[in-house]
Amino acid sequence: MNRLIAASLLLLAATSVQGADEPQFSEAELEASGEAFSLFNDCRPIFMQASVSENNFGLAEERIRTLAESHLRVAGLMFPSPVFHPHPDPVQAAAGVELIYVDPEEMRRRSRFLLYVSVDTFEDGRAYRTSVTVSKGVTDSISGIYGLAQTWSVGSYGLNGTAGGILQTISEQIDEFINEYLRVNKSACD
Repeated sequence: MNRLIAASLLLLAATSVQGADEPQFSEAELEASGEAFSLFNDCRPIFMQASVSENNFGLAEERIRTLAESHLRVAGLMFPSPVFHPHPDPVQAAAGVELIYVDPEEMRRRSRFLLYVSVDTFEDGRAYRTSVTVSKGVTDSISGIYGLAQTWSVGSYGLNGTAGGILQTISEQIDEFINEYLRVNKSACD
């Protein structure tokens, strides 16, 4: 009887070790699920927001927004105008801080996808950072609270740039987003 139990345990251990070496999901499946989480939008409208910090490059927020909208329009990605509201925090409002955000409830009703294009400067305007990020609406499974989570980004840093060079960088980053977005959403957008 002891030999039968020992043999059974040995057989069980051998099959357990063999199964542990085999991944549950292939790398391609894991990569595809990550890309779907990052960029899949079921071809719904895309909110787009642009931001430019004070700079010495002569760039205005309107110029960045126009560039991004133009690229999105050419790619056939329709997007509604976002509904912006002053930040609701009364302490920040009283301090004169002018923060603007996309109202999460409005975004939940219309879309769950925010494309954010920004140019930030620092070091007295000599250095800059460009970025194109995607945030998606998510609901916390425990609290039920809805918010935005950044799921995809591309960006770069530079020194002593020019307005034309910065616009070219932003243009390339928006094109990278569009290419990845269309690849991940291909079946939904056809």
